[in-house]
Amino acid sequence: MTPLELPAREAIPLPAPPTVRARPTSNGLRIVAASRPGAAQMVLRLAFPWGAAVDPPDALGAVHLMLRLLSEGTARYPDEAFLGAVDDAGLAWHTRLGHDTAVIDVVALPETWSVALELLAEAVQRPTFPQEAFERLRTEVTEELRARADDPAHVADDRLAEAALGAHPYGRLPQGRLDHLPRIPRDLVAALHGRWVRPAGAVLAVVGAIEPDEVGVAVERAFASWKGTPPPWRLPPLRRLRAAGRHLRVPWPGAAQAEIRLLRRGWAYGRPGWAATVVANHIFGGNTITGRLGARLREELGWTYGIRSYLQAWRLGGVWGVEAAVEGGRGSAALAEALDQAARLAAAGPSDDELEQAREAVVVGLLRGFETPAQLAGRLAMPLLHGLPADWWRRLVRRVRRVDAAAVRRAMAGWHPDRVVRLQVGE
Repeated sequence: MTPLELPAREAIPLPAPPTVRARPTSNGLRIVAASRPGAAQMVLRLAFPWGAAVDPPDALGAVHLMLRLLSEGTARYPDEAFLGAVDDAGLAWHTRLGHDTAVIDVVALPETWSVALELLAEAVQRPTFPQEAFERLRTEVTEELRARADDPAHVADDRLAEAALGAHPYGRLPQGRLDHLPRIPRDLVAALHGRWVRPAGAVLAVVGAIEPDEVGVAVERAFASWKGTPPPWRLPPLRRLRAAGRHLRVPWPGAAQAEIRLLRRGWAYGRPGWAATVVANHIFGGNTITGRLGARLREELGWTYGIRSYLQAWRLGGVWGVEAAVEGGRGSAALAEALDQAARLAAAGPSDDELEQAREAVVVGLLRGFETPAQLAGRLAMPLLHGLPADWWRRLVRRVRRVDAAAVRRAMAGWHPDRVVRLQVGE
């Protein structure tokens, strides 16, 4: 058999990270556009600098309902007519709610992008929140939350967030709580729209086969009547995890596998050591096959099909975690093995080859994240939402390339058992 020949690395073109320069509009909306001649899709991402963290304390899930209901009827397109117009234009409409960001993505063809812009402007400015749609969606979310309670992986995620973060808004599920949803009235959802869905501070990223100047003119026209500033809001600092040092167990009789989780404090994107943390995470378990966690628990011990470490960054902090489903009866041992791998990496650092491969993989992954219009729209909006410099992505690539073994060891030092929450569902 003739071996498969791959092209040399230099022959694979990688996009350069852009400098993000926003164009402010008269109402405070920030526009950032990138031209991609020949692109088959246009992507519009409208992102807001708030999320589920602004939910009223006694109505968790109300913001999530509000965001999803924006496409369920407007003044011009009542009830099902709005989504009918979305379908007629061949658009894809998606919403996503984080803890401190909210996003509406609309994907269009180049010839229908103006329709997408008009519908997006209509949805954020003139939603009607029909009572029937509100009740239907509230029922759907209720069923989604009930289904989570029957899935050991979701139970592990939710119990971990509750145990580690407590009442902090970053510990809440953006979809809300089962005991809160029945008492959320439609009028509250409509009031939240009036309070938070305002142009000042929001970001509209547009990517596709169009010139940025044309985007600016069209956006100014479509959103000319949209006015207002959302109220200031503040989160408490995210300090030590509440259950740090504890090993929490959730019984799950008859489970063939155990869901295991580890969580420690992480950082926001702008922290000086972020680049070293990203490289350390890749070496530790960011890649299921080549990371140390995968090499030990999957390849050597055969306890799991996959284990990974991950970084979750918010604007005011973050967490660093490990997750896996492992062979029944191996939950406690797998947690101990994962902590042992963290301790070894913190003590001795990576090998030269390991470090070089990780830096290269992280850089390639960063640059690959600018390839498609959807990826680029997200990367353009992110620095603006998080208050990062315009050349944040270029700086990050440069910093990743300079990460050394000592920086990896420092990043891993926080994986001491006294600073980590351990949780398993089943044994």
